[in-house]
Amino acid sequence: LSYSYEFEDGDTSTDKNPSHVFMAAGAHQVKVTVRDGRNLVTQETITIQVNRSNEAGFNTDSGFGQTSIKMYPNPASSIVNLQPTDESVEIAEIAIFDIRGRLIQKYEPSIVANGNRYTLKVDDLAAGVYLVTTTTESGATQMHRLIVE
Repeated sequence: LSYSYEFEDGDTSTDKNPSHVFMAAGAHQVKVTVRDGRNLVTQETITIQVNRSNEAGFNTDSGFGQTSIKMYPNPASSIVNLQPTDESVEIAEIAIFDIRGRLIQKYEPSIVANGNRYTLKVDDLAAGVYLVTTTTESGATQMHRLIVE
């Protein structure tokens, strides 16, 4: 599979798991194109809602002003783990959206937490590309692209 992301500010990425910093809170458009080996293409424009964050800091994994949350394995087939790189950070909200931005599943962090790791069951999701959003107790939101096989 090949991926192409076009952000509304003109930035682009062909990374499998891109990251992008939106400079302002509000709704932002991202055009996502996925092409398979048979040259079949699916393309969607998704809206990402960015909330204002009071969290500040520097993390070499994710850039200025963000707390990095690792997601693994990706692609996944049965479970996916979310783990903040800073052990003092707690996740307050976890949600999975389809590529069109529709809410598929919300998880209660206290139920899926195992110490500093949050384990999500994804074996009931159809194969495809999903967006996982996490919001920390301080209000910082991060989005990851998840591939379910």
